[in-house]
Amino acid sequence: MNVTLSVDEETLRKAREVARRHGTNLNSMVRRYLRTLAQPSQPVTSAAQILKLIDAGRGDMKGRRWSRDEAHRR
Repeated sequence: MNVTLSVDEETLRKAREVARRHGTNLNSMVRRYLRTLAQPSQPVTSAAQILKLIDAGRGDMKGRRWSRDEAHRR
């Protein structure tokens, strides 16, 4: 199905540049975005929601600190 959108020239230029930097085209990016929107099973978590969860957390490290190597161990 084809869809027609109205977008100002500057927005279109910037969006095409973003697509180019990602190695794709604007059409593919819009299709991917719409597919993501249409999948309600994938939760979308905002930064504000994450910060709220962190603040509400009751974790206690009891002074434990990790070394850089421990923190980045996979």
